[in-house]
Parts: sequence; structure tokens; C-alpha cells
Amino acid sequence: MGGGPTVTSSEVLEVTMDGTFYDANAPETYSITPAPFSVYNPQGKTFQGYLTDYVLNTNMKACLDTKNTLDITYLLQKFAKVTITTDEIGVAIPELLTKYGSGKAISLKAAFVEKPGVAKFTPTLDSITDLNLAVTLGVGSDVAISAQFNAGAAAGLLNAKSGSLFGNISQHTIGTISNFSTTLGMDAATFQKEFQAFVDSNVATLNSQLSAGIKVPTFLGISVSDFELNSSNG
Repeated sequence: MGGGPTVTSSEVLEVTMDGTFYDANAPETYSITPAPFSVYNPQGKTFQGYLTDYVLNTNMKACLDTKNTLDITYLLQKFAKVTITTDEIGVAIPELLTKYGSGKAISLKAAFVEKPGVAKFTPTLDSITDLNLAVTLGVGSDVAISAQFNAGAAAGLLNAKSGSLFGNISQHTIGTISNFSTTLGMDAATFQKEFQAFVDSNVATLNSQLSAGIKVPTFLGISVSDFELNSSNG
């Protein structure tokens, strides 16, 4: 956007990009629009980056429109060289280890259903709500769990100062469960209660760490000890 990378009269290099996601097979004009913002804050840091909630909202809308299923297992293996096994998932769902044992490779896939989620950034709260996801967890040739998560949500506010992250996650619900089937001998209500308890416990631990401050690590050999993170409307 703006004719590409430019250097301003104040000797600032600026690059602005259109962050719209869309279904390439059926492009459409969205009713949502990105919040306006100044590309550069003279009182800010030497390197600055901005992200509007519009980017996330069009991403979720496009994911729903394409009806594509995201192969999370493949992405983790390809880009992070990580293989998920029953040991990792078994921490949240112990029945998986009981049924299949330790060290078995997991396949995990997810797709947006019903309607897209809604992301919203404000100075006091950042949130993603109304997440409706169809999730499939496989072990070998078995579909160990197939479930639809309805109206999941997460909200909170993070900020950074002196090279550490602070903040609080105030909402963390997996939503309700429907279209549930499993080989693990549990019903949807049991699964929902068990998995929500796992999320609650881990968010409580994270909030405790955020309260004390989580040190931002060096990234690609670059120190980010003077890192700042702030939220604004949109």
C-alpha cells in the first residue's frame, strides 16, 4: 500500500500492507473495515509494528468461506519440527494414554464452522470470541475424538515494559461441545468438563507468571530488552 516502501522526510522507512484475507475462489467485499492508525509514532521505539483486528477477522472469515480443514499436525512438523504424541495430549486428556499408550503419534485437524470468530482490540481488553471449530484428533487409523467446539472465547490484556510481558487472561472458555464421538469411553459433558479444567489450571499458572513478568527472550540473536506492547481501539 502507499506505493510500496517509502522513506519519509524524517528519514523513517515505512512499509504498509493490505492485511485482507479472502477465499481466492470467491473473493468478496467485506462489511468490516480496518481501524485507521498512524503508521509511525515519533515518541515510539526505533522499530515499530502495527496489527489491526481486521486482519484476524478477515482471516477467520476466509477460513470459514473456504471450508478448508487446517492440518495442525502437518504445520507443526513442517515449520517447527514438532511431532505431537499421546504424551502431550494425554496431559489434558488422560483417557488417551489409557487407551493408546505412550509415544503414539497424534493427528490434529480443525476447521471453522457455523460462523467466523470475532476479534476485537481495545485499550483495556483484547478478545477473540464466538469461535466455532470442528476438531478431529486421530491416533493411527482411529478417530479418537471428533467434536465441535461452540462459542469458545479468550480475552485479556497483555503489555510489555523493561523487556518483560505482563497482563492477565480474564476469559478462557472452550465453549460447549456438540457432534461428539470418541473411542475413549466418555461422553461430551465429561470431555468438556475435563478439558475446561485443564485450560483453567494452565491459564491460572500463566496469569501468575504474567503478574510477576515473563522475560522476553532474545530473538534471532537480537535483544528485545526495550520491547513495548500496547493495545488501541482496533
